[in-house]
Amino acid sequence: MNKVILALGSNIGDRQNNINQALLELKNKIIITKFAKTIETSALLCNKYTNTTEDKNKYLNTVIIGYTNYHHLPFLNYIKKIEKKLGRIQNKQKWKARIIDIDIIYWNKDIIKHKNLNIPHEEMQNRYFVLYPLSMILPNFLHPILKKNTKQLLDNLL
Repeated sequence: MNKVILALGSNIGDRQNNINQALLELKNKIIITKFAKTIETSALLCNKYTNTTEDKNKYLNTVIIGYTNYHHLPFLNYIKKIEKKLGRIQNKQKWKARIIDIDIIYWNKDIIKHKNLNIPHEEMQNRYFVLYPLSMILPNFLHPILKKNTKQLLDNLL
């Protein structure tokens, strides 16, 4: 089985319900073994890149750890289907408001470079809303490229 670490976030509508619905859908393809406490954060770079009230709503974020028999690309496709089912509209613009956002942060300890998927997630080391919840449940997990554990990455960010 493949160990997968996912980050989930929502800043539109009933944010907690959006995350809960995503978790219910994910349980069809993944055995979830750990949940981080949900945290609330400001939208990423909201003042510089967004201009609507919706974009400036605070996010609820969490991280989960689980296991799946799927390979990474079919699993990514499944995640995209969940996001669409829950009402996410694909937007070419970065940092837009989202009903649900599900990102693959790690896949085992693999380094994956694909046109549609990079693992570890390329920006995770710059995102408090990923590192802080991840540090609650997996503080010593070593980033396979940066060779720092979650706690060290969080300390570097702060």
